[in-house]
Amino acid sequence: MDAIHVMAYDLRGNWAGFADVHSPLYRRPHDQWAYEKLNVHDGLLLWEEKGCPAKKLVVGIPLYGRTFTLSQSNNNYEPGTYINKEAGGGKPGEYTQAKGFLSYYEICTRLQTPDGNWTQKFDDVGKVPYMYKGTQWVGYENVESVKYKIDFIKKSRYAGAMVWAIDMDDFQGLCGDPNPLMNTISKGLKGYTVPDKDFPTTPTPDWAKPPSTTSSDNIQTTQSTQTTKTIQSTQPSTTSKPTEKPTEKPETSSTTDGTNKSESTQPPIDTGEVEKIDCKNTDGFVPSKDCHSYYECVHGVPMKFKCPNKLIWQTNNKVCDWPQNADREECKSQ
Repeated sequence: MDAIHVMAYDLRGNWAGFADVHSPLYRRPHDQWAYEKLNVHDGLLLWEEKGCPAKKLVVGIPLYGRTFTLSQSNNNYEPGTYINKEAGGGKPGEYTQAKGFLSYYEICTRLQTPDGNWTQKFDDVGKVPYMYKGTQWVGYENVESVKYKIDFIKKSRYAGAMVWAIDMDDFQGLCGDPNPLMNTISKGLKGYTVPDKDFPTTPTPDWAKPPSTTSSDNIQTTQSTQTTKTIQSTQPSTTSKPTEKPTEKPETSSTTDGTNKSESTQPPIDTGEVEKIDCKNTDGFVPSKDCHSYYECVHGVPMKFKCPNKLIWQTNNKVCDWPQNADREECKSQ
């Protein structure tokens, strides 16, 4: 089996209702409810608990930051502080032009600007940096936090690291040497040979797996209840403080490569719509009658997905895209 790319980032965002770094290595005191184990360490342990060998897990490291807009009256800048959700994220960067998102080269230049007045902090428990200025709050990765993740990968005997995305690093050397984050990863993993872990992993038995059913239109659905097991963190225990129960994250990912495309990573949806999807001869993508949705054939079973942020499914490039780029005439006015 090939290595599995674990997207251990983008774990927080404007959808959560509070400002936070999107790739914490360990659980912090303010992590509660759905976010209690939503960190790199606990997420990877869950893969191992379900039977995936550590040597097949590749840890994701983001080369971009998630940005937030705080309310005018909020003077609390600690991770977990509440935000103005109606703002839809922090102010767009001058190059990436995406609200709620900044590339690392946009972040480092802000910190180097003499009159920038940004305050930079480091979360010693989550091993990630953040910065703020006025109502703007940014969680990101820097050389120090990347070193922690590389040490974690080698200590935990994982397969290696992957990034999103190479062109988000300071590739022109605006803040010093070019590609500081990529070079940190390269130097940290140079000569690293993935060893086997001393203890074997045991796949989840059939009786512990959630039951699945097949609906009348042959679209597979899975019950949300399943047996879970507490995973002990290797970090020192911390005292939790109560916070308002956060809303669940609609899992989407955005790109800023200049094409304004965004590909959905949402779980399959069940709208009750009946469409006859033929998956016998493909394991790829099939467009839906609905411009905002599409199907993915997985082992002959159609799974329906919906594009985020009112995007439409582009059948030629097989991505979620802006309506003006639609290749179906009826979808251009959606």
